[in-house]
Amino acid sequence: MNVILQVSTGLFHHCTEPDPEAVRKRLEALCDRLPVRGIIYGWGKRTGLYETILETAHRYGAEAWMWLPVFADVRAPEAAEPMISFGSASERGIAACPGEEFRFICPGSRRNLDALIETYEKWTAGCEPDGVFLDRIRYPSAVYSPTDFLGCGCEACRARLQQAGIDPQRLQARMARKKGLDSCLPDRMENGRYHYPDPDLEGLAQMKRSIITDSVGEYSQTFHKKGIKVGIDVFAPALADLVGQDLAALLPLTDLVKPMMYFRTLAPAGIPYELEAYGQPLAKRLAALWGTEIGEDASMERQLRSLGDSQGKICPGIEINRIPGICEPDGKGFRQAFRAAEATGCDTMVLSWNVMKAREEELREIEF
Repeated sequence: MNVILQVSTGLFHHCTEPDPEAVRKRLEALCDRLPVRGIIYGWGKRTGLYETILETAHRYGAEAWMWLPVFADVRAPEAAEPMISFGSASERGIAACPGEEFRFICPGSRRNLDALIETYEKWTAGCEPDGVFLDRIRYPSAVYSPTDFLGCGCEACRARLQQAGIDPQRLQARMARKKGLDSCLPDRMENGRYHYPDPDLEGLAQMKRSIITDSVGEYSQTFHKKGIKVGIDVFAPALADLVGQDLAALLPLTDLVKPMMYFRTLAPAGIPYELEAYGQPLAKRLAALWGTEIGEDASMERQLRSLGDSQGKICPGIEINRIPGICEPDGKGFRQAFRAAEATGCDTMVLSWNVMKAREEELREIEF
């Protein structure tokens, strides 16, 4: 089993970048002991830090992946077209971790798509990576508001929905009458995609998938022309379709897919955290469709098997950093995750989402 190391170098608007020398020492210690295939780093920038990471990665024969957010916590939110909620507030955010508000911008905006390319070129000038790792390339989930399940309500997105014959106002009214997402339960699952008896919900799910898949496809085409690989951060397979991530469609477009198998994270993308936000009726329906409680470690193997033969592209992410009250990793979880990954043919795990915040005793649990 190989590993990819993930290093947070700070955020665009909450600059707490680590010291380059401290990063170098931690990476070298891990590369000396583990079969490191790559290093994901981003997205704050400090003079000398990116150069240190690239030099360390290449010295150990590992790939360097620049980590960038696409539709939340972007570099220039004031210039972006925001996501407009169908709820009472026009913009919503959540600060589960310091500096991370998860404030989304419109996924269907041409301007927002182009901004990512501009950020990449600015941030990597003079220190180009081997790959770009795209995060938050999705719609928001129910942790912000149940009505955010309906997607973006900006003028352009409303027009897109109407053109497709979808009535979001009817869905919003139905959610108000029937206790939010209790009215949005899928009745079947096919190839990781949920299907709904309500035609508006079915059309909405298809539209969200199409917008996210088209975005990833466009980025892949752009970066592949530059000789840059493309990786994506995605929700766990049982949750991905709810935020527009059609994993069966995304796999052929990319070089690396990291499902966030976060069973010990009480923050966005953490499986128990997301299930709590969606509510018991939806959580029970997903358990029935998958034949397992998807919030438990034991479901990891089944979820990964649903992705089929990935030819080495699937690299599950497990939490390694310790953040009191938010993320509490443990050796038992590591061992279960590695067993599940090996059983499904995965040859690489991503130690997420910041090895600089991992404790030495927990890093020692990672052995092969």
